[in-house]
Amino acid sequence: MARKKGTITRINMGRKIIDDHASNVEYVSLDPRYWRVGEDVFFDATTRVDSRSGLYIAINLSRRS
Repeated sequence: MARKKGTITRINMGRKIIDDHASNVEYVSLDPRYWRVGEDVFFDATTRVDSRSGLYIAINLSRRS
């Protein structure tokens, strides 16, 4: 399965918000490592965090495909 590509659009309280280019859905990653806004990232899949906010955790977030 191909990895998904996205761009970090904002970082808030350690959460990285990613814009998925394919679906324009925002994802949140709870990974505490360092990331920058505007950085392109890759991830395998997502899992829902909060149905009201529509946020997701990106699984296996990395800088390389």
